[in-house]
This record gives sequence, structure tokens and C-alpha cells, in this order.
Amino acid sequence: MAEDDRPTGRSSDAASLPRRDLLTAVVGVAGVSGLAGCLGLFDSDGSRGDGRTPDGGEVGGTPPSIVVWEDREGIVRAETENGPIESGRRPAAVIQAALDASAQQAGIQNVEVVGNYTVSRPVHLQERTVLNLRNARLTAGGNHAVISVNSISQAAVVGGLLDGDNQSDGEQYLGVLALNNADQVVVDGTEVQNGGYYGVNLYECNDCVLNGIRAHDNFRHGIHPGADTEGRGYFNWLTHCITDNNGVDGVNDRGTTVPGESLDNAFYNCLSRNNGRSGFILDGGVGADEVAARFDVVGCRAYRNGSHGIQLTNCRVSAVNVVTRSNGQSGLLLNGGVQASILNPRSDDHSGPNAGGITIRSSDSAAPRHVVVYGGASTNNSHNVRIASGSNTGPITLRDIDLRGAERRPLWLGEDAPPELTVSNASGYRTTNRGDQTESGDGSTSTFRWEHGLAEQPRSVSVTPATPAAAGPFSVTHDGDAIEVTYRTAPEQGDDNLRWWWSANAY
Repeated sequence: MAEDDRPTGRSSDAASLPRRDLLTAVVGVAGVSGLAGCLGLFDSDGSRGDGRTPDGGEVGGTPPSIVVWEDREGIVRAETENGPIESGRRPAAVIQAALDASAQQAGIQNVEVVGNYTVSRPVHLQERTVLNLRNARLTAGGNHAVISVNSISQAAVVGGLLDGDNQSDGEQYLGVLALNNADQVVVDGTEVQNGGYYGVNLYECNDCVLNGIRAHDNFRHGIHPGADTEGRGYFNWLTHCITDNNGVDGVNDRGTTVPGESLDNAFYNCLSRNNGRSGFILDGGVGADEVAARFDVVGCRAYRNGSHGIQLTNCRVSAVNVVTRSNGQSGLLLNGGVQASILNPRSDDHSGPNAGGITIRSSDSAAPRHVVVYGGASTNNSHNVRIASGSNTGPITLRDIDLRGAERRPLWLGEDAPPELTVSNASGYRTTNRGDQTESGDGSTSTFRWEHGLAEQPRSVSVTPATPAAAGPFSVTHDGDAIEVTYRTAPEQGDDNLRWWWSANAY
């Protein structure tokens, strides 16, 4: 077999296999069900070291069509039940031969790799092939991907450990697992570590599923789920993934450089923790008015990241039941030209002078367009909600959210408050109050003070005399606790002869 790489073009078969067949094949390999037939596993059976050809029957009861293994003499072999395909001392070449042979067969084939190997070049996944790595560890031998999924569709990688330990740190765009121009590819239950730049990188991919992946200790980002698709748009799924201890971001989806591109990625039940910058950065791309970016974020969690837990910028997003805790700055950051519907978030324990459980802010080029936060809690932060956006900001609504226990303020507003800010039924933050106040004059006291009951200093206060004795000329001041009325001349003596109607508003 020749030692050159074997990249392949996308299949031109007129009748492509239904996606259900691919997912069913993944289930057969992983031995699990649910989540449309693709539920990730982190468990791994030990490699067989008895010197005989594995039969693959221990993996989900689905025998592989080809098995790659290493004999006692260190020869790597690719074999089927009908005989050998390839053998040698170069694991990448033997694994590639197995994948190439599998792609020539009808239907979806299962290639199982057993053992620990360093590959001297990328292994190129082929169409209609499930690469079963549950009993394997593959390590990059240099500055190249371990597995490359290039211009194919309907294929899968299941399980295994992919290690970029020999990649150079900072080698731009270098990933351990690289998907390029791929459609309908499933990666299920794979661990990816020590990438020189990315752990997992998707570029111009569509309708791919990353499930049950753990991406950790990569130089920059754990998972980069999508980028330009040259007008095709994309929709990819991340489900049940864990990204931790990566140098910059756990999940970094920076969108597109193509104006008008349609971006639709979904993130379900993912965890991102202990990353150098943010847990998740989901960014629409080139500009707020040029990109139609839509993200669904459901049940995701972000803990103890250096900057933000979940950052959403210049995009339309629906976030449900997200949890952020103890990140360096904000738990949930809604930035720039974002349009967001946030349902039942929980964000707590973010401290620092500019930290917020939920921060809504303008960028240099765009202001939030429309933000609704409904239910949930943002508690025990420096500022439970921090709004740093100006008069060009669209409507912001905070409703039925718990804002108790703030170290500084339950709601912090910048100098220019949003013109359409509505806060209702927020525990720990009263935004408006009104009433009447009665005092008795003594002929000498000219200043009268009473609490307004708001969570912070009012932005506007109105005081109207309700009795003749209270009608004399007076001035009104207020602070974070109370309203104060001061008369030029002390009102006359009398029992309950001074009465005022008053109102106070925090924004």
C-alpha cells in the first residue's frame, strides 16, 4: 500500500443513505439508545492484549466489518473475517487502508481500531463509515490532525481518546479532530486533548452532531463548532459535551465572515468549566446588521471560567435553563446587537467591580436590540443585573426574576439608562414606589425625611403637598435610602398637619 495520504472528495452517489441509517449504526457501535440514536459515552473497555485478532463482538453486539489491531511483534494489521487487508508498522497507513476498503462496501460499515497508536499523518474518515475507537488511543505525531473529516458526508467517529500532545502550541487553526466541508457527520463519546490550537474544529460543516465529547487542555479552544459555509448556512448540534481547562474558551463559535450568512447552531446540556477566558462565546460574526445568526442554548452550564460564563454577541438567541456560577466577570453576558430570550436562568457568585450575574451591554458598533429575561435567579453577585447600554438600546424586560443578595446593587444602570426598561416582580429589587407621608410640625423643624423603599437611589422623585401647612416653598433631595423635604421657613406647629403625596422611580 502506498504511504501517501488518501483524502477523498464528497460522494457523488445519487442515492445517499438516510441519516437514520447512520445514527442507527452509531447506536450499534456505542451500544446505547436515545437522543436520536446518538448518546455519548465516556466509558472505555480495555484494549485486548492477548495477541489474537479481536472480533469486535464486545461492542454493542455489532461485529465490525474490519478490525485494526497490533500483534505481539508490533505489526499493525487490518483484517476482515475473509482475510487481511493491510499490515505494517505505520499505524496511520493501516488504519487508512481499512477505512478506504470500508468505503468500497455497500451500506454503512464499522471499522474498529484496538490499541494505542501514534499516527504520522492524519487519518481521513470515509463516507458511510463508523470509525469505532472505543478501545483505542490515537496521538498526533506532529503538527497535523489525528483525524481529518474532509469533504464527506454520512460518517461517524465513536469513542476513543485523540491526543495532540506532539502538536506545537499556538499553531494557528490546528485541531486534533478537524472537520472541513462535512455534512451529516456524528462524533460520539470521544475525548480530545492537548491540541496545539483547537481540540475539535469545524469549518464549513452542516448538520453535524457532536455528542458526549470531552475536549480539555487544548492550547486555545476546546470546541470550535462552526465557521463560513460560503452561502450554504449551517446547523450543527453540540449535546452533552464537556470542555474544561482549555487555554482560552471552552466553546468558541465566532460565526462567519460572509455577509448574510445563515447560522443556526444548537447547544444542549453542555458543561464548560475552568477555561482561561470564557466557557461559551457564541458570536454572530461580521456585524450585527449583516448576519442572521440564531443559537439555541438549553440546559448548558458554565463554572469558574476566567472571564464570562456564557457570552452571546450580535446574534439571536434562545437560552433556557442555563446555569453560570463563579466565573471571573459575568455569568451571562449579552453583548452588542443581541436579540435574546432568556428563560429561567440561574447565575450566582460572580464578584468584582464590574461583575454581574447577568450583564447587558453595548459594543463599540451595536447596542442590544431586544432582551427579555423571564424567571430564574441572579443572586449573590456584585451586581445581580448590570446594564451598560445607552439610549439607542432596544426594549429590555426583566420579569419574575430573583435579584436578592447583591454585594453592591441588585440592578446597576449606566449613565444613560435604556429608554424602554421594564422590571416587574423582581424579588430584591423594587423599581417604583409611592405613598403619602404625614408629620407634625413644631414651628422650628424645617427638614423632614422618610424612606422610599427602593433598592437603590431613585432617578426621579415627585412630592406634592396634601395639606395647607405643607404647601410652603420647599426643595426635595433623595439618596439611596430616603426622600428629604426642606422648607425655607419651618412649617407651623400642629398635630399631623403636614402631609405629602410622593412617588419614586429607579429608572
